[in-house]
Amino acid sequence: MQDLPLWLRKHLSIVNLPGNEFFHSLHVLANPEHHATRLAWTEEILPSIPTSLRHQLQEMDALSNQFLNVLDFFLPWEDTYHHSIAALVRALVMEGTAFTALLPDLGLLGVVLLLLITATLLLVRRAERHMKETGNMVLY
Repeated sequence: MQDLPLWLRKHLSIVNLPGNEFFHSLHVLANPEHHATRLAWTEEILPSIPTSLRHQLQEMDALSNQFLNVLDFFLPWEDTYHHSIAALVRALVMEGTAFTALLPDLGLLGVVLLLLITATLLLVRRAERHMKETGNMVLY
């Protein structure tokens, strides 16, 4: 293939999901010990986070399998996966009412997470529509 950049422009779309980056960052902040290349960053950032917010971070970390369930939800391996808040609640392995009841206890972090999840879902749906319309592969 002589003109790979041209072929890529025609057949590949790149979608930036800020939510994906956000949840990866939360994962690293909650579990820095196995991210050797990010230890300096976490050592710099963690002391500046209020203690109450760090406790909330640990609660969400435990609820979401170290934020991995949320990340898997945004970019599922199955082609037939349907993105929705209800599907995310199932991914978090809890009843919808339990999830809703937990949000006020999580305070600001809970609200931010819910808003970010909703915004990311909209971007994922838009990317999937674009992929169907153009036939392009989508790279997140």
